[in-house]
Amino acid sequence: MKNLIFIGPLQLGEIPHGGDTTKNRLFVDRFSKVFRKVYAVDTYKWKQRPLSAVKLLFYLFFVRKAKVIVSCETSAVKILDFLYRFRIQNDVYYWVVGNGFVGRIKNGIIPANHYSYLKAIYVQSPQMVETLHEFGLNNAIYVPNSKPVYDIPIVKHDYSQTRFVFVARILPEKGVENIFNCLKRLNAEGLSDKISMDFYGIVNTNYTTFQEHVNKTVNARYNGLLNLTTIDGYKTLSSYDIMLFPTYYNGEGFPGVFIDAFIAGLPVVTTDWHYNSEVIQDGKTGFIIPPKDDDRLYETIKWIINHREAIEPLRLNCKSESKKYDREIVLGLPNLKKIGLLE
Repeated sequence: MKNLIFIGPLQLGEIPHGGDTTKNRLFVDRFSKVFRKVYAVDTYKWKQRPLSAVKLLFYLFFVRKAKVIVSCETSAVKILDFLYRFRIQNDVYYWVVGNGFVGRIKNGIIPANHYSYLKAIYVQSPQMVETLHEFGLNNAIYVPNSKPVYDIPIVKHDYSQTRFVFVARILPEKGVENIFNCLKRLNAEGLSDKISMDFYGIVNTNYTTFQEHVNKTVNARYNGLLNLTTIDGYKTLSSYDIMLFPTYYNGEGFPGVFIDAFIAGLPVVTTDWHYNSEVIQDGKTGFIIPPKDDDRLYETIKWIINHREAIEPLRLNCKSESKKYDREIVLGLPNLKKIGLLE
């Protein structure tokens, strides 16, 4: 068993604010069981914590022959370029977060040949693999997003009201404005008692009008953070009927919140954006609509309100689909050997 140096945002001591920190904590927890020791370097706000960089240099110098995993988005290119120039003897693996890296390669913003030194580039979409292979990065390997899958029973809900939920970083590009536009339209038709809309997540600091929208919308609430690192968080999520995620966020990769919805048995209304349709099957585990299309979002929400009985089979499909993303399988020993992380 070798040692592992893990580099990425962990946000230790707090409830994770984003999918990257949640995923990385799960990685560290899992890898601590299959490596001799995991040396974690937390890059969350690391410009404010310069000791993180010192810790990284110390590990690189003194933890010899350790494998290195980089799992972050905003700082990834700088870290990978540093490791390349540093010419370390360690095997380096890049676990891609979001779509930013692949998009920059595709658009020629960063040169693909700089990353051929990596032992493997793990991406969460087959389309991402195809794109990177086209640019000569044959070290790209598909590994789906994964989470611990809890056995959350499906409870048949009160049909007097359809409960919708949004769980993600709260900013307009995630489709939040589109949701409010539809709520305004539905409420004007006298349907405010037929629908409730709850939001969970960190509100982007620049999104100053979000709370104003909540205050003006009688059936909308902001509930802060939902801790989906515990079974209680999933029990709360399962109390809803449908997840709304009409994103058009450029950095979107494989939204981990889709797995959260599957575990809780919630169909997802999402957009045909980047790789969403690889995960959400239209009419089976949710509904795919065009990006930024308020009319289609409105029509879909209204159809769901009027066809509540049609949602129950989709909830069962979601529960079944969650098994594909079980961390114990995706990051199990056979698969870790298959993707080259373990001998």
